[in-house]
Amino acid sequence: MGMYNYLVLHGLTCPRCGHTADHTVQFHFGHVTLHDYEIGDTLRWSPRQRDNRGEPGHHRVVTEGLTGAHPDCDGPFGPRRWPDDDLIDIYLDNDVITHATWHDGTVVYPETDRRRSTFLVLDTP
Repeated sequence: MGMYNYLVLHGLTCPRCGHTADHTVQFHFGHVTLHDYEIGDTLRWSPRQRDNRGEPGHHRVVTEGLTGAHPDCDGPFGPRRWPDDDLIDIYLDNDVITHATWHDGTVVYPETDRRRSTFLVLDTP
């Protein structure tokens, strides 16, 4: 996956056990130089395209992130079915991180080289 950024999620509810926990999510979108983000932050982009992953300027985008299993139950979808159990869908509107959810298969990402960003444009202006 190469360089990535972090999204810190506070109080993410596990669909398996119903408990909440904080999670740090690695994602491979934007200017990927280990930036720390939270919900509501605007994604940074480098003027040098080679330092970016994904594409800036879309109205609505979802990208995948990777986190650890929920600490209370090893969920959310146990028994674990690596690799999809630890995926998070991260939603952006106009490059602002609006929310994130456990990946439940609703979003179907296009096949891509895993070293590149995996994202899906949901709506264009």
